[in-house]
Amino acid sequence: MALPASTQAGTRLVVGPLRIDLARAIVTDEHGGPSGLTPRTEELLLLLCRNAGNLVSREEILETVWSGTVVEDAAITNCIWQIRKAFGEQGKHLLQTRPRRGYLLSLPPDAWRGDDVLDPPSHPVPAAPAAPTADTPSRPAPVQAPRWFWLFAAGLLIFNISVYLWLWPSTQRGAASESIGLGPYYEIHLSVIAPDRLDSLRVDVLRTAAMEAWRRQARVWTMSGASRRETLPGTSLHVEVDDIREDRVAATIRLSDPRNSRSEVFRGPLSGLAPAVANFMRQHLPPPGREPTPGAEAYVDGVVAEQRLQIDAALDAYREALALYPAMPEAKIAIARIDFAQGRWSEAAARVRELAEDATLPQHQRCELNLLLLEVTPDDRRAAAQSEKREVCTD
Repeated sequence: MALPASTQAGTRLVVGPLRIDLARAIVTDEHGGPSGLTPRTEELLLLLCRNAGNLVSREEILETVWSGTVVEDAAITNCIWQIRKAFGEQGKHLLQTRPRRGYLLSLPPDAWRGDDVLDPPSHPVPAAPAAPTADTPSRPAPVQAPRWFWLFAAGLLIFNISVYLWLWPSTQRGAASESIGLGPYYEIHLSVIAPDRLDSLRVDVLRTAAMEAWRRQARVWTMSGASRRETLPGTSLHVEVDDIREDRVAATIRLSDPRNSRSEVFRGPLSGLAPAVANFMRQHLPPPGREPTPGAEAYVDGVVAEQRLQIDAALDAYREALALYPAMPEAKIAIARIDFAQGRWSEAAARVRELAEDATLPQHQRCELNLLLLEVTPDDRRAAAQSEKREVCTD
């Protein structure tokens, strides 16, 4: 799609504290450092900027940013919320939601900059020294350093190299101990590659990994068979069964983020693989932010079933989680989302409105609720809903 006329001055933008280079697909802060956005959110921001002034549908976002992978609508809305927050006070006005259609990014003309505006000024090249002339006084020849000086310099160099080689293993151990990045509201992609006859083992490992992610308040996505070996942005856990002999298995466990990667090989009984994955995640991820509550295991069962497109089983699991722990908002949101997707709009709307009265909900869950509430509000009442300040992803 052609860029709007306002980009003729260049392909670089300044929006709030963000600096966006469309030609190089780079997003930084005002000092040239990291933008603070997730890689998936940066991809969505670049797509919206390239289509500034035009409506970008959810289908186009899924095809471009998620490469056609089927994901929840909440994944898109979470990225939109991050972009609005990064834009600052003008975020809600610059990035507008068109319910059931997509998103529209409206940028002022002064946001577009010339290609040379964001580049730091080049330093002048010093002029070459003038060639000596007959009138130029000759300089004395440089004084040669004595032999003892060179022996001392060589000894000092050898000493420094020895100290570096002695300390190098400890620095490597320190670098290896750095945790893989996974915090609240982050995404983690899970994949378990195993023969079809070991499907129960695959589910067991997914449930274990999803529970560790839930304890860190992360969002879980499982990868389909076609994309399990792909390298995706963000944090990912890959478990691949390499060998099976009777009741024993050999598997490679790999945990990675954009900067680090950790892996180990497990060899042992089938029943030991899931505990080994949990222990591996605890070693290399940041400490959990919460402990399992009643109903947590049922909720994780629902997440895994929903990711495997077993919607009825997911609903049963979410309802069981609420029966065990009625104060679990993520289970209520999940049920409302499925009700909406299956056309039970009135049930979804009632559940969302009930949750909207809970003042203790964190911002990311309130954002998801407001978006879902606008979706389930009938067209003739949507304007009234918006006038009641049910805005999407308010700060």
